[in-house]
Amino acid sequence: MEQEFREKIMPAQWIWCLVNNLDKFDDKPELILQLIWKFNRIEDHRLLSTFRNLFDCIERCYRQTNKFPDTKWLTLNFKGNMSIVITEDEFSMQIYESLDRYLEQEYIKQELEKRIVDVENPRLEDVKYLINTMTKFTDNSVDMPEETKEDLINSYDNFTENFSGIRTYIKPIDNVIGLLGNQSLSVFAAPSGHGKSTFAFSVAYYAAIHGHCIDYLSYEITREQAWFNLVALESEDTNMRLPSNAMKEALLNDKEKEAYKEHMRNMLNRIKAKNGYLNILDQTTAPISTFEGLCAKLESIAEKRGRRADLIIVDNIDNFQILKSSERDEATRINNYIVSLDAFSKKYYNGEGTTFLLLSQVNRPALKRLHTSEGEGNERKTKIDVSCIQKYNALYEKATCVLVGYSDEVLKAGDTMKVYPVKLRNRPIPLKPIQLNVKFAFSKVKGEFPLDECRTQEERSEMVDSYIADTIGISDEEMAQLQDDLQEFEE
Repeated sequence: MEQEFREKIMPAQWIWCLVNNLDKFDDKPELILQLIWKFNRIEDHRLLSTFRNLFDCIERCYRQTNKFPDTKWLTLNFKGNMSIVITEDEFSMQIYESLDRYLEQEYIKQELEKRIVDVENPRLEDVKYLINTMTKFTDNSVDMPEETKEDLINSYDNFTENFSGIRTYIKPIDNVIGLLGNQSLSVFAAPSGHGKSTFAFSVAYYAAIHGHCIDYLSYEITREQAWFNLVALESEDTNMRLPSNAMKEALLNDKEKEAYKEHMRNMLNRIKAKNGYLNILDQTTAPISTFEGLCAKLESIAEKRGRRADLIIVDNIDNFQILKSSERDEATRINNYIVSLDAFSKKYYNGEGTTFLLLSQVNRPALKRLHTSEGEGNERKTKIDVSCIQKYNALYEKATCVLVGYSDEVLKAGDTMKVYPVKLRNRPIPLKPIQLNVKFAFSKVKGEFPLDECRTQEERSEMVDSYIADTIGISDEEMAQLQDDLQEFEE
């Protein structure tokens, strides 16, 4: 009986204490607005329904004035309709958290009754929804343990024991960024056609042949075409090179068809030899309609495999707009997904976590800035910044590493991509872009510019001469003699 009384009286006290202290939320209004949104989800509640008009009035006042009402204003507006309780109870955020938990709990009770108890044949979607909702509720309701002195002393050892950041295996990138963040999001953004997928497939390929487990979520191309890109990548430095477009357009001759099988076999053997794993998912192999369904699918794949993904690549995050949501605004919806994905990266696979690499389009103003930057010359300081991905601001706020790629027709003709680091949580931002050697026809980032290792102009000239000699098929000595003859001719 006492428990029943407390369940009824305490939420009312929390509400009145909150109403008496709304001014404390004028600088963080989203907390109250989120609470009101949760309140409005609950229908015909024995206690909460009596506060419906009050919360509607509070929200309306804020929307009109950008400020929450005080008790004097509420008393005047509700005169004759509802008594506004003035309380001297001391406010703390624990009161807010208690009310927030209570609203979540009552919503779950309501949905459980509507979707399961009162339904003769509950839908599988409703069962999954409730499971996910209850899981989130229990996760958020677990109190944080107090840190002890011993925990703090051993914190670095515990951190390194579970650390699992992953390299791109593209040396110029890794030299600057170190690792793609442990249990966090990394972002690679670029204009359309400037090499986002080429970069991502290269990272997936290199990581897999170095023994990592990779899940590649492709919204841009089919699973079959994704494997064509990987075979093209594998073939690039062989005597039988197979451009990805030739496979996608079914242009291989009989000899090339046999080469395709050989390249595929070699690639799979190389991955297996290092205990790596590469899994491609597209909309045909993993038809997913909700964000919760996507997370459940990634968990299910890991459980069946008996191994978590070290890296999950999303190509690309802009396509999350197809996932169903009650939020109508596209930017808000995808920002919410990114925030949730960041949380998922830490909870994934029983808390072992993973690294996400999210691909995204840069906006039009960013494309203009990239063009402008390319025209400024190498001595100018790069001005590429967060505005490149401002449409989805959570990409910058939640990511530990943000890179912006650029390769127009001129750069492509020279097999070059420039990468501008925009955010590196653990390292300084370089003043100049990173230059990558890219074979676009084969979806391959080669990674290193040998010229970058030359310290003097003489070394650079020698390397260029050696490259030209190799290209035209003569020895270094013959090349030197050719240069001497040319110098004599000029004199």
